[in-house]
Amino acid sequence: MYSLGGDTRSDADNNGGGVVTTHWRWSLDSRCWERLSNTPVAVGFRGTATLLNGSWYVFGGADTSYVAHNQLWKLSLPDHTWTEVDSSASLTWPSPRFKHAAVPISNSTMLVVGGREGSNVLSDAWVFDIETNEWTLVQDDVLDIYRQGMAFDTKRNVTWLFGGLDSGLNRQGTLYRYDTTTLSVVQTGAEVVGVRWRACRGVFLCTLFTCTGPLSLATYPHGV
Repeated sequence: MYSLGGDTRSDADNNGGGVVTTHWRWSLDSRCWERLSNTPVAVGFRGTATLLNGSWYVFGGADTSYVAHNQLWKLSLPDHTWTEVDSSASLTWPSPRFKHAAVPISNSTMLVVGGREGSNVLSDAWVFDIETNEWTLVQDDVLDIYRQGMAFDTKRNVTWLFGGLDSGLNRQGTLYRYDTTTLSVVQTGAEVVGVRWRACRGVFLCTLFTCTGPLSLATYPHGV
């Protein structure tokens, strides 16, 4: 398990900590944490880390001043070396953001959806291809929701999105199905009654699992 970047400042102590350049790996064999090499700049605060073809790709997040950025960093395995992906290699590039969502949709491509830049809620969707180092804007009006959970469904070739916050900071509890081929977003009707989560994570293991803080868990079968 890898822990890449983040923020050591707590809500209870607003003056302590900050965005870090440190990264760690947990070994299941030794049951110990191993510190990896630092990145040249702080990355990963409310950004995303996506595993593609044996390397981690860390996109976006906020810098030490908590300002959103759009840098893309690659952590190569197993040597654990960091390199920044050159933005000039792509004709287009996503705008700075944090609190977005990202999932691998193949061994060499990842989908990034939404997020925030300051108080502006983003609703665009991008695909990054590691073979060409190019970003492609898939759609610019997916959903005005951020901090949502997202998981890719290999059986249906669609992406599931759940929960999060809208631009009015209203918590969401609806499940959406997003097809990047037809560019269609469908509300499934599967909703957790009486519960709204501002942030969650999703994983697809034959059944869609959405994990929400601190220890809530919801499942959605293939039929939704």
